Amino acid sequence: MPGGIEVDSATGTVFVANLLDDTVSVIDAKSRKVTSTIEVGTSPDKMGVDPASRLLYVANSGNATVSVVDPVKSAVIATISVGRSPRDVAIDSARHTAFVPNAGEDSVSVLDLEKRTVVQTMKVGGQPTAATVDSGAVYVTNSGSSSVSVIDAEKRTVTHTAWVVNYKANSISVIGR
Repeated sequence: MPGGIEVDSATGTVFVANLLDDTVSVIDAKSRKVTSTIEVGTSPDKMGVDPASRLLYVANSGNATVSVVDPVKSAVIATISVGRSPRDVAIDSARHTAFVPNAGEDSVSVLDLEKRTVVQTMKVGGQPTAATVDSGAVYVTNSGSSSVSVIDAEKRTVTHTAWVVNYKANSISVIGR
């Protein structure tokens, strides 16, 4: 069963996390063919590609790890332990860090991409499931508390939480910084 999907547009590569068989399929976007299948951790979910190193970071929700994958070698080159039930990997290429929402403990792990270690863990809203980086801010969706946490990527602190109360109203909340 496919889980997350990530595209490396610089290399024309598509990555698909295969949730039930603990692998990631690597697909050539031009030929639309699977070029390799890489074993990662348990229950791979969403992923992120570091544009500087071209490495793929895979959140493995079943065993509280992030697999660092070298797509050229078709191999896991490192495994980083994070919080329970990591769901996504948001790459901040400007700071060489990644933000990993841990749904099982209402936290976000901050990874140093060069050292491949967790450098900080911070509390956010309930059951964080996705994250994205934009202009020095990290936005984390918290499905368990119907909120979005905003993190200052430089200071690595939660600056505020916006409550999204219109989720059944077919509308969107706009969150300013």
